[in-house]
Amino acid sequence: MIVSYQRVSTNEQQNSIDASTTQIQKYCEYRELTLDKSFIDFGVSGGRFDREQFVEMIELVKQGQIKCIVIQELARWGRSMLESLEHIEILKKHNCNLIVLKENIELNNSSGTLFFNILLALGQWEKEQVSYRVKTILQDKKEKGLQYTRTTYGYDMIEGKMVENPTELRMLKKVEKLKEAGKSYNEIKEFLNRNDYIRKNGSNWNRDSVIKLVKNRLKITNSMTTN
Repeated sequence: MIVSYQRVSTNEQQNSIDASTTQIQKYCEYRELTLDKSFIDFGVSGGRFDREQFVEMIELVKQGQIKCIVIQELARWGRSMLESLEHIEILKKHNCNLIVLKENIELNNSSGTLFFNILLALGQWEKEQVSYRVKTILQDKKEKGLQYTRTTYGYDMIEGKMVENPTELRMLKKVEKLKEAGKSYNEIKEFLNRNDYIRKNGSNWNRDSVIKLVKNRLKITNSMTTN
């Protein structure tokens, strides 16, 4: 099945859809392509990827029902580079071609592959830059004793600063010793509940919460060792 996709934001008019539809139809006629269906999202931002028609189209791609999508310009696909590329990867995985008229690119040819690979590299760079900025901010808050994450077991948040909780830290040391002794997560859970140790939310411990506790503790310990 060959389909088209169009999207217009709230400040665009119906004639924008009409113009885009005309261009897509002319292209399909020129290429002797039969357009089976058109997906149109009206009044939806390109920054969102939960658009009703877009989601329906992607689901059909995953089912192998769509082999080619024609769009008027890349901006109609989406304005978030990372999420746009994630959905383009879905097309590649399911052998679905993407034809972009304005940019004159096609996913299934060499130039299109090169273009999208460049975008993918830029997207990865952007992702790494965001990750670096987040880590820098968190590290700065951590060094200043400010809240840099949800309240971690072993610490309390007092006036915006993380303060050690002696009782919880003693409990964490007991958990570490139990783990070193080869105790299972279920055995540790039973020990904690038997000795009336409670979670931050006031509930009893279960196996999953104990696993998360141990992993978070290990992560914090490794972070402190690295620093």
